[in-house]
Amino acid sequence: ISSVSNDTPTARFVIRYNAAHPKQVTRYFNPGASYDAFYLLAYATFALGDAKVDGAALARAFARLVPPGREIEVGSTSIFDGITALAAGENIDIRGASMALDFNLATGEAPSDFALVCPELGPDGAISGDLESGVYYRAATRTTEGAIRCP
Repeated sequence: ISSVSNDTPTARFVIRYNAAHPKQVTRYFNPGASYDAFYLLAYATFALGDAKVDGAALARAFARLVPPGREIEVGSTSIFDGITALAAGENIDIRGASMALDFNLATGEAPSDFALVCPELGPDGAISGDLESGVYYRAATRTTEGAIRCP
């Protein structure tokens, strides 16, 4: 399984990443989760204002980073919108490169959509990568949808 690759934040992340790094990544496999974690920590720290930064305070600050709030995509193009909203006392709804970051504040879990992947075969018949199969798990409805289209 893999994160759904056709989300706009995922595509933008992969484009930016590949422009800056010699080792290319794909929409299917990329370090988007680490990127999301950095932005969550940075926004939570900013949301604390003048308060002491510690684990408990950061955990409480996550309540300002989930819906309802202004939608902010991770990445450099939305930083100023995010910090402006937080500085004004608003909440923001962070859209991650790897998934929607709508954490359940009681459990810490973030329901995520996933794609079932199939091996991609190269001209020689060897596995050369992975492709989304056409089958998706939708966390909001706890259902699967689509049909397998593996080669």
